[in-house]
Amino acid sequence: MSKIVLRFLYSCFFLFSVSSTALAQTPSMLLFTPDSSYRQSSSMIQVSANGLWGSNALDKQFVQKSVFGGHLESEHLASQYDNMKLQNRAGLLANGGLELYNFTDTIFGKPHWGLQAGFSTNYHGYLSFNRDAYKTVYQGNKSFAGTTAELGPLVGGYQAWQKFGFGFFNKKTWSSAMISLVAGQQYQSIIANKLDLFTSPLGDSLSFTYMGDYMRSDSLRSGFANGSGLGLALDFNYNIPLADNRGAISIAIRDFGFIAWNKQSQHFKYDTLTTWTGLEVNNLFNLDDDSLSFPNLRDTLKYEKETKGFTTSLPASVHLRYSRFFAEKHLYEIGMSLWLNRAAVPLIYAGASQFISPHFMLSERISYGGYGQFGFGLEAQWMPKGSWLIRAGSNNVDAFLNNKAHGMSGYVTLAKFFGRVNDED
Repeated sequence: MSKIVLRFLYSCFFLFSVSSTALAQTPSMLLFTPDSSYRQSSSMIQVSANGLWGSNALDKQFVQKSVFGGHLESEHLASQYDNMKLQNRAGLLANGGLELYNFTDTIFGKPHWGLQAGFSTNYHGYLSFNRDAYKTVYQGNKSFAGTTAELGPLVGGYQAWQKFGFGFFNKKTWSSAMISLVAGQQYQSIIANKLDLFTSPLGDSLSFTYMGDYMRSDSLRSGFANGSGLGLALDFNYNIPLADNRGAISIAIRDFGFIAWNKQSQHFKYDTLTTWTGLEVNNLFNLDDDSLSFPNLRDTLKYEKETKGFTTSLPASVHLRYSRFFAEKHLYEIGMSLWLNRAAVPLIYAGASQFISPHFMLSERISYGGYGQFGFGLEAQWMPKGSWLIRAGSNNVDAFLNNKAHGMSGYVTLAKFFGRVNDED
């Protein structure tokens, strides 16, 4: 029997192959630098960008060829399948933004508190998939002849949104809170708890039992801040100095909020059994240009469609960190990050940082979890004479050299301090 690939299954895998954060807390240099001259500045502008993708099952070679083109060798596909768990995960995060900090303002009668404003664009996707779903998509269903392949559960989601925020921050500890107006750009979600594909012993018929929901935002709108949805978000960062001022405990919450999507959004419900008999492979595939077409199969999947508005939560995350000096110029940190969805597992990490000079710091970090596996990270922070802050790094340095790595990441921050105030905060 020829390969039978269900369209929405293929789309889910492709989504997490074509897209590509730093741990979401204050740069360590701003908390621990021995040079506090930057606190006499009147304002700061910060530009940042970061992105990552990760999977415990799909490797860099698979992602690169899916994105940039190339032949996916059958041996490579089989090797990935052999190393997969029953249920697997994949995910991506990316964002970029601009933040403004005013050191001269005094709010709530507290001289150490100032105002901040920010804009950012954000992208987040995740997928939890069964190993037999991967095998059916990329290796076909021949090995399942005479049996039922359980392709579920399958859970995936993707959101794109922009934030326009206003808040306040502590000039000494860099604790902050910001409330943002959210412009929803795109939303997709699939939850399929039952996906059973039966292939007849002779390979001449298929029976597909499926039960689940698929939701998407207004498909007629595309592009940046297109008006598909509107919502609110809270970002919170609390840095607690240790009693001896030799470190800090940091707690951060990102994207705690919601988006109400417009009335042209759609909700598809699947709950039925469909049987196909006598399908020809040439009716399903166009191998000349490596594309998939479904002239018959696509229109026979039965579903109920409802066009209406709905409200969804933003992909919130929680971040914890403990940092402490263990020598005059050396500190260590341990922490955890958690994305609140059914695909991610807690990401735990540990690292060390060294002040090479009062204005330059290097950090090393090892991590495990999130959407991927183990990662080794390097980071550099440079703050020349309290006028600039330059930060760059990756939590997956090994991925730049190893095609078998299960994730890549990179981040960069550029901040400029302006003006001076008379008294130091």
